Order: sequence, then structure tokens, then C-alpha cells
Amino acid sequence: MKSVFTLLGILALAVVFTLGITGCDNGTTTTTTSTAVYAAGYYKNGTQNIACYWKNGVQQKDLYPSESYATAIAIGPDGAVYAAGYYNTGGGTPIACYWKNGTKQPDLETGYSYATAIAIGQEDCAVYTAGYYNDYTGSKFTACYWKDGGQPIDLAASDSEAKAIAIGPDGAVYIAGFYDNGPAWVPCYWKDGGQPIDLAADNGTANAIAIGPDNTVYIAGYYDHGSGNIASYWKNGELQPGLAATEYEILAITVVEE
Repeated sequence: MKSVFTLLGILALAVVFTLGITGCDNGTTTTTTSTAVYAAGYYKNGTQNIACYWKNGVQQKDLYPSESYATAIAIGPDGAVYAAGYYNTGGGTPIACYWKNGTKQPDLETGYSYATAIAIGQEDCAVYTAGYYNDYTGSKFTACYWKDGGQPIDLAASDSEAKAIAIGPDGAVYIAGFYDNGPAWVPCYWKDGGQPIDLAADNGTANAIAIGPDNTVYIAGYYDHGSGNIASYWKNGELQPGLAATEYEILAITVVEE
């Protein structure tokens, strides 16, 4: 397996500016004019790492009472706070899960698994969580995503990981990650669980994804050109110029209308 995801002092961020909040149940809309910054991660309580999140720099309640990690955070159109991550069982097995407003929802898997990213549908408040799990046949992981905590939707038959997720303006589900094709770890992305769209033929990883208002797909990560990692981003699957430097890697990307 290429890697096992761990969050080492890295915070996932969500910023809410002037916010129109739409209730998912009754469609009512209220508007606030405040700005809030949400960050997810973990802290060490002396003996264990504890998943938590912060709002405007103030730590909120712990998400789990023992070893656990929050890897991503998102705010729903109803104003609810969603965090994805995993906790470790007493035997040390990581279990993928997510929390809503600080309350853990049913586990996404029963065995070795990680939730790495989360996105919320803007129309129906559906919860999309991306990650990967062990297929119980050995060390192989399977990239997947879950909708509302249901059965995993597998993205690749080979060893693979899903690193990031986004919902497009058209409602499509986009996921970035990589899969093993034998000779290389191929950076790629998937749309609505279809076949992977390769970004490079060399080893690499797609770490982050953002969708423009016109459904343009932007992906950040790296590929190995033989002499080291090349920091890269792609637009609709096409490598963009200007970031070719060895031993660099891009971990996040966003799109802003100006």
C-alpha cells in the first residue's frame, strides 16, 4: 500500500461568509451576515489524540472520547457542522465515520477504514464522505465514497485511495485520489463513481479538488517525472504550466470568482 493517511498537525478549514441558511426539511431560508471560520483536526490530551473542531478559534466539544482524528469539515446549507475522520478501536483498528454538530453518526465501515473528505449537497443536504477501506483480502485498500452513510460506492478494483470530494453546480460528485495500475500509482479523479480519469502516466497523487461555477474541474497534487515530485494542478484533466519544480507537492486548491 502506498500510504496510510494520518493527520499530523494539519487542520481542515471551512469558512462561512454571508450565509443564506436553507432548512433541508422545510425549505425555509434565513440570512445572517456573520463570518465564521471552522477548523477540524485533533489535539493531544496527554495520552491520546482526540478529534475535535474549532469555531472562530474556540475549541468546541470533543468528537470522540478516545484516539480519533477529524480530517475534513463542511457546513451544510442548513448551517449544520459536518466533520469526517476516523477513530481507533481498542484493538487499534481505524474506523471511518463522520459527525454532525458534534454527534457521531453510524460508522461508515466495520473494519479498517478512513474517511478523508466530506461534502454536503446544497439542495438535499445529502452527506457525501470520501475515503478508503480494506477489502479484507490483505493490505489492499479500495477508494470509495459513501452517501448518507450507506454502502460504499467503490471507485477502483485495484489498490486505491480517495483524497478529496466536491459537489459540482450540476450536482455531480467529483472525487480526487489515485489508483494502482501495476507499474505506477496513477493520479486521477472520478465523476459520479464512473471510470477514473487519469491525470498522469507516472506515479502521483491527486490531493484536492474544486469545481468552478461552470463545472470546470480543478485538481491539485503531484506526479513523479523520474527526478522527483512535480507540484502540479490540472484543469479538466489537462496539466497546467507554471508549477514544474522538483520535490514539491500541492495539498489544497480553491476557485474564486473575481
